Amino acid sequence: MKSAIKSILFPSTVKETVKGLNSRGCMLLAGGTRVARSIPPDVECIADIRDVPLDYITADARALRIGAMCTFTDIEKSSLLKKWSGGMLSSAALRGSSRLMKNMATIGGNLVRAYPFNNFPPVMLALD
Repeated sequence: MKSAIKSILFPSTVKETVKGLNSRGCMLLAGGTRVARSIPPDVECIADIRDVPLDYITADARALRIGAMCTFTDIEKSSLLKKWSGGMLSSAALRGSSRLMKNMATIGGNLVRAYPFNNFPPVMLALD
């Protein structure tokens, strides 16, 4: 059975995204490098979250924070991440795929989708 997408949402805040997901049972679309090939047949709505501000990299005395929408390119080029923990995250992003994929693929998608070739799950486990 093929998927029958009936609506696409374009939220601009986390709150709008959660509301859309709760009220319509939508599937999230972020970088989209893999989701287009794996939409379950019962999905009727997609929430494109590219405008939700989840593309940040910050650190303070308590924590390092990387937004789920940060692309491999964002991580690779971040001066903060080049210094943090010996540059492990920047190095993992550098060893990713082609430049086109690095510009699209997000750390959130890489952590959520279970593929044996994903770079970030083992690095995050190593960093605890």
